[in-house]
Amino acid sequence: MVSVRIFKFLISFAVMKWVIILLCVVSLSSCRDNQIPYQKSGWMEKKDFIYTKRSLMMDDLTANHKLTGIKTKELFELLGPPDNGDERKFSYILTVELGNENKSTYLKSLVFDVSADSVTQSYRVEEFQQ
Repeated sequence: MVSVRIFKFLISFAVMKWVIILLCVVSLSSCRDNQIPYQKSGWMEKKDFIYTKRSLMMDDLTANHKLTGIKTKELFELLGPPDNGDERKFSYILTVELGNENKSTYLKSLVFDVSADSVTQSYRVEEFQQ
């Protein structure tokens, strides 16, 4: 009788252990911010003049695409024309939050620095909050 109780306890303990492990794996995998793979069509997509998918593509873009050490022409083929800047420094708007009277209260951009021979030297994400 005692051995049956011990056996049932061990079985239930083993099952509970695997349930807890499974719950931990599921909860950790859902912590991502709904990242999506980079696609130029999605990168260019706007809704009410605001890019809707760029921030969601940043992890994939920076991990899987060469962004520095390439000619700006190659970068423009990948990302399209920049939203702001000049030939030495330009940016792509990632996120905009609008406040009263449609004035931006928050702006997040992907900024590139370019050498005199039109090669991308570096990039960074800049945020501006009013």
